[in-house]
Formats: sequence, structure tokens, C-alpha cells
Amino acid sequence: MEYDPGAMLRRQEALDRGYSDDEIRRMYTRGDWHRISRGAYLSASTYAALGEEERHRFLIDSTVHAASDDAVLSHQSAAVIYGLPLWKTPSTACTSPETDAGVAGSSGGSRFTARPSESTWQWWTGIR
Repeated sequence: MEYDPGAMLRRQEALDRGYSDDEIRRMYTRGDWHRISRGAYLSASTYAALGEEERHRFLIDSTVHAASDDAVLSHQSAAVIYGLPLWKTPSTACTSPETDAGVAGSSGGSRFTARPSESTWQWWTGIR
């Protein structure tokens, strides 16, 4: 299956369509929806039909959507955006170096304490 950004349903969109938080939770706990990250879902059938790179792309989109405007992608996540071939390793995190030196932690992906310079960023479909 090919990547389709419109296939992902975010929590706010689900609420706008009339789902309650309890209904959203039931949808992913009983397996009708697959939870990509906090507040981002795909139908279980759509998720099952995706390859590893497409699954990682949805993880990237959901992570970047929830991150700050200063978020950048690196490593395996940047390779996915550029369409580069990946080694056969599982893509369970969206890699993004932290732009605030000295801050480390995790928020649905990996953070590092590197500070990339603005001149090294590449913009790709609104994601850097």
C-alpha cells in the first residue's frame, strides 16, 4: 500500500466527527484502529497493509505534528522522507535531534542534544 497522509486520523478530527475519548480508546484497544502515537490512528486494515517505510512515515507525521516548530528529522527518519533505502531494522521511533542543547528526553521518539545549524536543514514537504 502506498503512503496516504489523509488516512491518518488525529484525536481532534475524531472528536470533530462525533467520537468521544472513550470511543476512541475502545476503537484502538479492541483492534479496529491502530494507534501510531498519542492522538494519531490508522484503521487496522490500513496499518496491516503498510510496509515498514510507510509505517515509519506515518510515525514521522504524527510525531512532527505533535512536536515544536523547531523539530528536525535525522537518521532513519530523514532517510524515509528522502525515499532512501533502509537497512532491515525495525522503525519504532522517529529520530529528531533536539535543538535545545542540554535538553534530553523522549516524547514519542528519540531526542539528542545536538544543535544543528539552520544552514544544514533541508525542507521536505513542510518537514525539516
